[in-house]
Amino acid sequence: MESYWNGRPVYDKGNALRAAPLVVNYDLDELGIGENWFVSGVRDGFRMVDRGIVPGAGWCRALSAPECAWPPGADLCVVVNWYPDASFIGTFSNSPKKAKALFGKSHAEVEAHWATRLKAVAEALRSLGYIVERAGRRPRPTQDANASLLVYRMGPGAEPPVRPVDAWRWVPSPRVYRWSEKSPLEVLQRRMDDAGFRYQAGKGVVVRDIDTVLWPPLSSFCAQLDWWPDKVSSSEELYDKLDQILSAVKTGGYQVRVQERPMKIGAQHFSALVFQTVEPISPINFATIAGKAE
Repeated sequence: MESYWNGRPVYDKGNALRAAPLVVNYDLDELGIGENWFVSGVRDGFRMVDRGIVPGAGWCRALSAPECAWPPGADLCVVVNWYPDASFIGTFSNSPKKAKALFGKSHAEVEAHWATRLKAVAEALRSLGYIVERAGRRPRPTQDANASLLVYRMGPGAEPPVRPVDAWRWVPSPRVYRWSEKSPLEVLQRRMDDAGFRYQAGKGVVVRDIDTVLWPPLSSFCAQLDWWPDKVSSSEELYDKLDQILSAVKTGGYQVRVQERPMKIGAQHFSALVFQTVEPISPINFATIAGKAE
């Protein structure tokens, strides 16, 4: 069976959104816990590929993570989604007495499968030098379709951040908002609109939900803020405008975080993490990074 991969991908931090998942997905396949892409044939000169998922163990896929959400000092970061084996797909019942997997597995069997396989996946990735965290909201095996792991690698000389034991204790449970209510995400978007940053004609600010695995420790709310600028001609102008946007955010009691790597002036959009915590986290000093933009 010919592997889809033609060798280990080269990691380019300048294109981390694409390169980081490629590298980790390659490692997942090498470990036998990924989607295990292989060449199934050739048609009209093109390789046909398919997945070779190992039965009984579930499978993993690495997805990109915005740099603004990376742990401080990280050189590479992705979200690894783990999916249970098809025979352990759980029901969406909230009652343990009624919980029964679609293929006859009990509530306890489903939870044991999740716990065992997630531990095995984490240990396998750690064997390659990755740091693996069970961050964010704890998964519910009988209700969730998958579990997310925060997987990252520190830069040279950098130490992994120390996380509080109860770092994600304040992540709220999912809920549905009635039409008369405003979700925290809608409240933040309204604040940006009222501050003059409404998204129109491809320019402006949009806030959106982000996987809780990427939330900073001690967070009770978190969102990703994406800004499409009109025109930016210098690094100073870039950070001045970004400071204006994030100042409007901070006056609402939010904290903000941007990527550590200097932002590129020619980028189509820029992202920041907006969050609220039960304890304050060190603020960003834009004066120290404005001169570092590319």
